[in-house]
Amino acid sequence: MSKPLNHLRQNSGLLTILLIWSQISLSDTGLEYLNQLRTQAGMVEFRHNNQLTTAAGSHAYYLDINRNATPPYLSISAHTEIKGNPGFSGIDPGQRVVNAGYGHALVKENVTIGKHDARSAIDNLMSAIYHRFTFLDFAADEIGISLEGISQVFNLGRSDLQQLCTQPPAAALSSAPVNCLGTPLTQDYFTQLCHEIPPQARFRKPWPEACPGGMLLNGNYMEQFCRQTPPQAIFSGTGRYYTICHGDKQIDAEWLDAFCSTPPAGANYDQSGEYYEICKPPVRVTAEWFRESCRSAPDWGRYTASGNYLQFCANPAKLREEYVEQLTRLRHEENLEIVLWPPKDAVNIPPAFYSEDPDPLPDYEVSGYPVSIQINPALTGTISLDAFTLHKITYQGLESIKQVRLLNSENDPNHRFTHRQFALFPLQRLDWNQSYLAIAKLRVNGSQHTLKWTFTTQDPGGALIQLDQSPDIIRLTPGLNYALYWPPTADFPILPGQVKATHHPALRVDLNSIDLNTLRVRIQGETCFPVTLRFPGMRNINLLPDGC
Repeated sequence: MSKPLNHLRQNSGLLTILLIWSQISLSDTGLEYLNQLRTQAGMVEFRHNNQLTTAAGSHAYYLDINRNATPPYLSISAHTEIKGNPGFSGIDPGQRVVNAGYGHALVKENVTIGKHDARSAIDNLMSAIYHRFTFLDFAADEIGISLEGISQVFNLGRSDLQQLCTQPPAAALSSAPVNCLGTPLTQDYFTQLCHEIPPQARFRKPWPEACPGGMLLNGNYMEQFCRQTPPQAIFSGTGRYYTICHGDKQIDAEWLDAFCSTPPAGANYDQSGEYYEICKPPVRVTAEWFRESCRSAPDWGRYTASGNYLQFCANPAKLREEYVEQLTRLRHEENLEIVLWPPKDAVNIPPAFYSEDPDPLPDYEVSGYPVSIQINPALTGTISLDAFTLHKITYQGLESIKQVRLLNSENDPNHRFTHRQFALFPLQRLDWNQSYLAIAKLRVNGSQHTLKWTFTTQDPGGALIQLDQSPDIIRLTPGLNYALYWPPTADFPILPGQVKATHHPALRVDLNSIDLNTLRVRIQGETCFPVTLRFPGMRNINLLPDGC
């Protein structure tokens, strides 16, 4: 267990400890712990990804070398890097992961500053509703985590899109429709149509000389006729005649009239004379054949896509929006339909939420840990929340938490919530080591569903002493842990940033922060000198070893 930053100095026989706030550190790998939480929520686990980790490390390094030395640590954006600053690795998360070799830019990023280990960083982010929803994303399945100094970055990605961008199948690639006389066809079908044009569909010009009544003649037939003209058709020198075969032959008028009146098979021109030029290389086809081909195209050849495409791969591939949406639906279906946090029967839940950027409760510096509901997009239809309540479980029964604020897509001050996300914020801190019952009534496609689940807040790790109700002198048993809790007030919603503990050198005092309202203290030694805790702007508290 790591200790907070303490400055020790000798002072007239007394030791003064200057406490600078830090969260208790627990050794843990971030991926293992985060997957424990996702498993509790009924979601697929994350897999480690090297490229996401590289990008997370580069950004964590950038944040750590450009941060302030003391809180508030960030005077720069947590997610947007500025070109020219030391450690620059890409403007936004998508650019950074692609620069690290990841296949696509469709990633999400969580960042925390000021935590010294992954577990406390994750707990802090899970108390922050927008960052919680990122960790509980329905589509992400791989992650890269990196800690540089006190700057920690989590990059969330999708392996299915990684594979798609690496080897996109033909069905995934966007292509423009072919306009077939107003009927949109796929390029594949139209290409097949061009390869299978039947001989009779190819456009042929009519013979330039028509029958006296205007009937058009077949060019192939007439070429043969002109080469081998029947003797009886030749003008004999008396009566009427027509000059045809490009003016080379005189044909008896009576014979030609009879021919045109009852033409032999193949003599008349059987096309309309109109044509369309299609395909590459260009082919002229009859208008009637092309119209029928467009009209009667099979369903599989018709272009039914929206025409919208997405470009998020490291390469310039244009991916059909519908194809990506189908992949996303498959990923959603791997998770529970309704994700609750804290999950059912959860323990060690922090009792408080302080802040995040952007802030969902800008008018509160401290509040209770939010309880959230997410409806999986795989659950289609209309979704509404009819009721959402929280109750403390006591020996006397249920005690309703009255001061709450329900956030949804309609009143979220930062417009981050979707219509499938709901969060109930207790406006006061929850109690330490206390069980709660959450009840929600959801309406899905008109049918109401009641959800009930319990969770228990964190044990502070020692006997709890509420300082606003304590005497000025508090007796402690040496060697035991105690949690000193100062409830939020209007003047002091959180404890001041520096708390001093002054004591005799014969005493050893371990002083750590549990959260921004609670200290953990343990004294060791047999001397009866008191330990004085000085809270700037607040009253002092004296701790005396028991038995003195």
